[in-house]
Amino acid sequence: MNCKTSFFVLLAAVTSGLGAQDVVSNPDFSQAMKFWNRHPENAVSCMESNGGTGWTVSIAPGGSLFQTIKKTVPGGIYNGMIKIRAGKDFEGKVSIHVECFDASGKPIPHSFQRGFTPGNEGKEYRFALILPENTISFRLAANVSGKGNVEVNSFRLECGGTFTGKHSFFSVIPGNDGYEISSPSIGMKLAGSRRLFSVRGISAPGKELVDFVTFSMTPGNKKQRDEYYYGGAVENISFEAGASTALLTFECAWEEARFTKTIILFKDKSYAKLFFELEPLEDFVCSNVTLAFGVNPRMSIQTSKGAVTPSYIRWSGPKWFSIPRPDTERWVAWSDEKNTCGCAVIGADPSSWKELPVNLLCSARENGGFKLELAKWQKYPARKGDKVSFELFVSVLEGPVTEKASAAAEAITGGISE
Repeated sequence: MNCKTSFFVLLAAVTSGLGAQDVVSNPDFSQAMKFWNRHPENAVSCMESNGGTGWTVSIAPGGSLFQTIKKTVPGGIYNGMIKIRAGKDFEGKVSIHVECFDASGKPIPHSFQRGFTPGNEGKEYRFALILPENTISFRLAANVSGKGNVEVNSFRLECGGTFTGKHSFFSVIPGNDGYEISSPSIGMKLAGSRRLFSVRGISAPGKELVDFVTFSMTPGNKKQRDEYYYGGAVENISFEAGASTALLTFECAWEEARFTKTIILFKDKSYAKLFFELEPLEDFVCSNVTLAFGVNPRMSIQTSKGAVTPSYIRWSGPKWFSIPRPDTERWVAWSDEKNTCGCAVIGADPSSWKELPVNLLCSARENGGFKLELAKWQKYPARKGDKVSFELFVSVLEGPVTEKASAAAEAITGGISE
């Protein structure tokens, strides 16, 4: 079976049947301002549009259009869209704000906010969030600042189901600034929405094995865009938990490109699948697109080298070093000092794996440990509509790491070499 084909078959199977429910009343303003509130009154107005067949809401600077939603799914995934057009002389910003309230009516910290500058062509802007577990109601608002008016044609928010809590074979536990996915075989920590839900840890039961997994892109001589420090916008979240498989997908955007991140969990398996795909929104010269794995100081890196009978090589210590890309078994692993546990990154698809440099770069981290950097599109003339992807398995290992990594790679990929 081809690994790439099997991934997309699985994607279609897991996401089928996922229904979303619009929680906003009168989202297209077909009933003018019914169910909507405005502040101040003179900053928000409603006017007929489309030859008298509909309504458009105009918001002036300092104005706020909002609706309070009382039917909520605490810990639920919400995907929103606002269709908006800036006036001819508009110079400012539109901010989507979601403020959550608990049972006592008090605001819950870490409310959601996304800002953007609309154009005058009329465009849909998407946003996504996960409600805190103690949310009883929330207020959805569009706030305008700057100079000139904007026109809103539609303002929607759909609930895609519950994310936090107990699922068939794993649990999602909310924290102060993120989430912990826990199963009997493998655990994973995710940052919050401001950090684009980046992976901030992968573990075996009781053992932290990966400190972080970070996706990044550097457009030319501009500042590096990465999930954790640079941030960006989460435009859509989809999640489906079946009896034996769970799939979580985030659609995110930077100024020059958007990317999709998918995490797949498997029941009774000590590995997860990671899939990242980047698509430019404009033409630019890309310095690199990188998927980096941060490893703690207790670990040393290992990989295979050889054709028929691989020999195993172990690295540790230098500030910068590179390792030959292992094409025979397509894995890189790291282990503790006693070689009793560790973690492996396994290339799912041979052609995707061979798009990586022939030497994989590793660098020392300031507080110890090292970072494995898998890079593509180095000095690449990216064009709008191009795509580049990373398709990998991450497996936690118990026992001699070199032996276990080879066995895991064989079990996951089926020994596919071409």
